[in-house]
Amino acid sequence: MKSMKLNKLLGITIFIPLLMGCTNKSSYNGPKIVLDYVENGDLVSASATKMFEDVVTNKKSTIYLLGNDTCSACKKVKEKILQPYAKGSHCNIYYVDIVDMSESDFNKIQAATQGVYQFLENDVVPATYFFLEGEVAFRVGAEDDLGHYLEQYVEVSPLTVN
Repeated sequence: MKSMKLNKLLGITIFIPLLMGCTNKSSYNGPKIVLDYVENGDLVSASATKMFEDVVTNKKSTIYLLGNDTCSACKKVKEKILQPYAKGSHCNIYYVDIVDMSESDFNKIQAATQGVYQFLENDVVPATYFFLEGEVAFRVGAEDDLGHYLEQYVEVSPLTVN
């Protein structure tokens, strides 16, 4: 009898954390990130300097992928998710290859990603950064559902004709 109660208690103890682990995908509650309309939107190769200028200097709302051209997960994120999204939504998303990056470039990326989601030397790629007016709104890794984040938290400004 005691062992049955112990087994039940053990089963409940293991099951409860599993239930608690299934929570909402994102804790981001801010406004949507609005990207500029670009007729021929694409995934554009960029430098750490461009990232720094867009984010720190110009306080732009934008998306940057940090990756490595030899990384299969990076290639999948680039070719299967971000590039089709950019083309279909008419916006530019930027890609910075971090291989052989200089210390100066690394410092620019750290300055652009300052805060909770700051890119560190030992961080893994791919890392997709969503910037809202020059601040990191959130970062998405390879294991996250990037498509969900794009659909839920990003929109493209409408084309305006003058």
